[in-house]
Amino acid sequence: MTSREPILAHEFRVETEATGSLLSCRLRAPGVELPETFWYRVPPECAQAMAPHADAFVPPLVLAGMLAGRNVVIEGDVSAALLASLGRVQRILHRWSQRHGPPLVIVDVSASAASRSRRGMASGAFFSLGVDSFYTVLKNVRRYPPGDSRAISHLVLVHGFDITLSQTALFDMVREQAREASAALGKVLLSVATNAREVVKAVDWGYYGCGPAMAGVGLALAGLHHTLYIGASDTYEKLSPWGSHPALDPLWSTEGLEFVYDGGEAERFDKIGVIASSPMAVQKLRVCWENRGAAYNCGRCEKCLRTMIALELWGALAGAQFPQPIDPADIARLPLSAAVRPWWREMIQEGRRARIDLALIAAMEKAMQASAWSDSPLGRVDHGLASALARLGLSPARLKRADATWLRGLGAAALRWLQRRATRGR
Repeated sequence: MTSREPILAHEFRVETEATGSLLSCRLRAPGVELPETFWYRVPPECAQAMAPHADAFVPPLVLAGMLAGRNVVIEGDVSAALLASLGRVQRILHRWSQRHGPPLVIVDVSASAASRSRRGMASGAFFSLGVDSFYTVLKNVRRYPPGDSRAISHLVLVHGFDITLSQTALFDMVREQAREASAALGKVLLSVATNAREVVKAVDWGYYGCGPAMAGVGLALAGLHHTLYIGASDTYEKLSPWGSHPALDPLWSTEGLEFVYDGGEAERFDKIGVIASSPMAVQKLRVCWENRGAAYNCGRCEKCLRTMIALELWGALAGAQFPQPIDPADIARLPLSAAVRPWWREMIQEGRRARIDLALIAAMEKAMQASAWSDSPLGRVDHGLASALARLGLSPARLKRADATWLRGLGAAALRWLQRRATRGR
């Protein structure tokens, strides 16, 4: 609880525009960096699905309030089921923040509770053209026949998440690709735009922001859907704190809309195997979030290269929209965080079984060892020492020559031995 002035959300409205309908509210939060207007824009066919209540604004605003230490006052009605879940939501986020910071404090959320009797008729899924969302949709297509109420009929693509609102040309290209993929799957594409990411920009998007922002979009479309699927970002046994999580996503549900965290039973490599069985999915697959040069897939970032290797192992890379061939030098210099190294370890194992180019395996091993060394205590000391010596004019090349001349390479050999010891099992 806090005594500081709360975050106030008021003036909820739905307005019809040429490009669709706009659901918005005004925000007032002295001393907190928030947009004056918080909004969701949906296509014309969704206009009747929107109502001027506050459900869609609750998930991002609760997160913003927890970070700022401000209570949240909503001058509108909110689903009673959603309000009842907010205590548990905040306890989860608060515990996670004790491990991953910044601190998120539990705050009061004030709103009028209302039971939602309206229930949409369709099932939908968030669809970024990525591995997780493609897997969820393809699995659903195989499992449920058309007309089954559990069959996904709508795919939700969001402008303002990984593609910023200013990147209109890139989003137009991605939307066209998504429209073609949706048509091939017999689904309806819903292109939604929102500034929800601006509301949660002060927290890490992956650890905290992505889940509440997706929930907000889903709640804006609650009059259309009874179920919305969110593709799992990891397997159930490997789960760690993340904005989208099976312990968190269902708690954003209301009386009429259920959020389902889907796909946690499958490893990422196996998901790509399912995608590899669909030439259309391979051709439309987009995993790049760095958006270097506004490319569909840059082919240089960690996520692109990891996916390219997996597609190569499944024999499907030639049909994908990635720069080809894979350059081992790009892989060797990748900084691999502890979070992604298990995936790369799996790629190395699968690569050996498939007997792919040994240069690719060597490059992956080099990146793994260098990244694990950088994260180790000895590696951090080594980095600090190297930086200090560089400031004195002793570059790595000069040190290598001195080692070869005076120590016959023993210094480099000792360093390699330390690296192997420090990075074993990482």
